[in-house]
Amino acid sequence: MPIPGTVRPRAKRHHDFFRIHGQTYFHGAIPELIDPEDAAWLTANASGIVIEVGTYTGASAEAILASSSVKQLICVDPFNGSAGDHQTCVWSPEAVFAMLQARLVKHVGRFTVMQTTSLNASCLLKDAFADMVFIDADHSYESVKQDIQIWMPKLHFGGLMCGHDYESRFPGVVKAVQEFAGTGGFAGSNSTIWRI
Repeated sequence: MPIPGTVRPRAKRHHDFFRIHGQTYFHGAIPELIDPEDAAWLTANASGIVIEVGTYTGASAEAILASSSVKQLICVDPFNGSAGDHQTCVWSPEAVFAMLQARLVKHVGRFTVMQTTSLNASCLLKDAFADMVFIDADHSYESVKQDIQIWMPKLHFGGLMCGHDYESRFPGVVKAVQEFAGTGGFAGSNSTIWRI
């Protein structure tokens, strides 16, 4: 049942379904866009103040907020998709934001949304205050590299820099992470999460 005042998403193509990352979704469905293993890793490792760069419909935000150790989640996203992640943006930014609100309604008070670009948001937040930064925004090499560089100073000493989609179908993510931290890291054998 939709939350009053939300916008029902409508696909620009096809009448009954749409595709993102090769997956088929039906109208009204909120896509997960994160594997259960990755979601479990986020829940287990998120704590304190977390910044998520690239929230979109909120699947990973929901996993982060499932951790009772998370005091505050800052979601950064312009909600318009990006070319670098091969995502077919089929919804308006308003519709994507409405999906995020519907998904996170039970966590009101524990998250803040910054509807802007990664670079703009990083300029607005102070350095050395976050416990974790999770990057899952534009998957192009240039964007991932820039996100790592601009968000690393936001972590306090010992904070965790990590992100999503460290796999061959996203070569920009793999290349940027490898350049920044050698071979990157994984949460487990089935995970696509990287960490520095």
